[in-house]
Amino acid sequence: MSLRGMPVYETGVDGIGIQFSDIFSSRIGKQIVGKAGTWPTPYDKSAQFLATPYFSAWLVKTGPIDTSGATNINVEIEFRVADPADPGYARKGAIYWVNPKTSRAISFRNESCNISLKGPSTVHLQRIAKSDLLALARGATTGKGKEIDMNITCPTELQGQKLTYWFNPKGAVGTAPGVLENTAVPGGANNVGIILKKNNLPVKFFDTDAYTIPSLSLNQDISFTADYYMIDPAITDGPVKAVLEVVIQED
Repeated sequence: MSLRGMPVYETGVDGIGIQFSDIFSSRIGKQIVGKAGTWPTPYDKSAQFLATPYFSAWLVKTGPIDTSGATNINVEIEFRVADPADPGYARKGAIYWVNPKTSRAISFRNESCNISLKGPSTVHLQRIAKSDLLALARGATTGKGKEIDMNITCPTELQGQKLTYWFNPKGAVGTAPGVLENTAVPGGANNVGIILKKNNLPVKFFDTDAYTIPSLSLNQDISFTADYYMIDPAITDGPVKAVLEVVIQED
C-alpha cells in the first residue's frame, strides 16, 4: 500500500501500517515522507547535519484491523550515513534511531468523528489582477480570499472529549509560514501561492499540537481562510492551485 506516493510499512498488527518523515529533507512546516533504501545524502560532512533533526511517524489504517495475533506495535527506524565504498558501510554511520511502539494492547473504535467541507469540495477564490497583488505588502489581505468552513460530527460516546486537528499540505510549501506553493502546472502563475490563516495568523503545517477542541460536541465547525500570497515580485499571470488535507484525532 502507498499513501502520498510513498510506501506504508507493516507494524506487525494486521490492518495498521506506519509511515515516517525523512530526517534529511523534512523540517517543521515541511514534512517529507521517508522510505527504506539507499541514496546520496544532501550533506558532505557530519557537521552539516542537525543535532536534533525533525522526525515524525504516523499510523495508517491499511485494512480491517485484527488484533487476534499481535496486539502491540514495536517498530525500529534507523538512519545511517556512510561511504558505500567502505565494505562495512551497512553496519556503520548510524546517526538517528527511533523506536515507535505502544505501551499497551491496541484498542480501537468502530465509530469515530468525521470531518467534511461545508459546501463544494473545491474552494474558489475571486480572481485578482497581477497589478493589485503587486500593490500589496507581502502577506497582506487581498480582499479576494475566502473563509473555509469545515464541519466535524462525532458519535455520542466521544462527547466532551478532546480532539486535535492539523493541516497537511498535499504539495510543496513556501518558506513563509502558512504558504502553499502553486501546483497548477503547466501554465500556472509563477511566484504566487496560497496563504492559509486561522484567527488572522498563518497556520502551522504538520503541527499536531497547535489546534485542539478541548470538549467535543456532537456537531461543531472549524474555520480558516485562504488568500493569495506573493512569493516574489516577479510574478506572472495564470491559475493558482493548492491542495490541503485536514486531519483529526480523538485524544
